[in-house]
Amino acid sequence: MHINEWAPLVFFGLIFAIPITAIITSYFTRKLQSEERLRAMERGVPLPPEGPQGGHPWDRIKDSWERAADFRLAGLICVAVGIGLGPLFWGLSLSIPDFPVAVTAVAAIPFLIGVALLYEYSVRTRELGPRPAPPGVRPER
Repeated sequence: MHINEWAPLVFFGLIFAIPITAIITSYFTRKLQSEERLRAMERGVPLPPEGPQGGHPWDRIKDSWERAADFRLAGLICVAVGIGLGPLFWGLSLSIPDFPVAVTAVAAIPFLIGVALLYEYSVRTRELGPRPAPPGVRPER
């Protein structure tokens, strides 16, 4: 077989290999964490703390303000990707004669998704009202 005949097979193989590798890695990480906790309980040693040090950060429950901040972060990332893809595709269309200029419009997809996420962030923060003071901090007068 010629290299051009292998290209689609390699392409789709890599597309499936990346998420499968991530799933296998997370499985073994969880397995090792469980074994560590079981050994600690058998010895009577205090268990390691949950959270970023001991467990997965996604395991803890987020409050409404943290979820709203996630929308803000995702929106900013998508807007930045859209702004970055625009000049990239425009430059490619100028430097490569066969590159279609219409591909530059693809940059609008992540940009508009980011704008929608930022709008969702503003709606959520408006619905939540003023942010409460963290515990132990006296509110300003």
